[in-house]
Amino acid sequence: MRIDTVEALVEPLHDRHVMELAITKPAGGIQEKLSAAFPALTFEIITPTLIRIEADKSIQVGPLVRFMEDQNIDIAEARRMRPSLLGFFIAVSVSEVFEAQTFSNFFRFPMIFLCGLFFPIEKLPLILQPLSYILPLTYGADILHGAVQNVHPMPYALSLSILGVFAVILFAVSLWNIKRKWIV
Repeated sequence: MRIDTVEALVEPLHDRHVMELAITKPAGGIQEKLSAAFPALTFEIITPTLIRIEADKSIQVGPLVRFMEDQNIDIAEARRMRPSLLGFFIAVSVSEVFEAQTFSNFFRFPMIFLCGLFFPIEKLPLILQPLSYILPLTYGADILHGAVQNVHPMPYALSLSILGVFAVILFAVSLWNIKRKWIV
């Protein structure tokens, strides 16, 4: 596979700004109201309580929040979406959006609780400690702890190197999936 083929697949992601708004309750007709109020933005209802927003330029959150407040809609979470290798791997591994959400949760939740972000890995049961060290988030959390608290069990260079290895592996598996599923 040629690398320019992969670049052509990923290129549209770099020029778009994507945000997701999670709202506390379904709001009928909100897509039309948002489109009328913000014509430069594209809105898509992913689930009754999740709205995806896309634009060619940076998305200003303040006006969106004020608009939603005026509509008596509470925002539970607003997150900016950026392409990542794990997300890329998940996207090329599934055929439906619902499958991607389920598949990403399969990776995300164990990593969050086992990576040492909330409590030290040393406090985990002995059987789970080795599992923590095969998760990429463990090394990112270690770097974060070192930067914020100046406490980290591994040297920065080791954590960065291991994150680099995970990035290369995820990229290679994603390329393999693209070649296998999309490129004839």
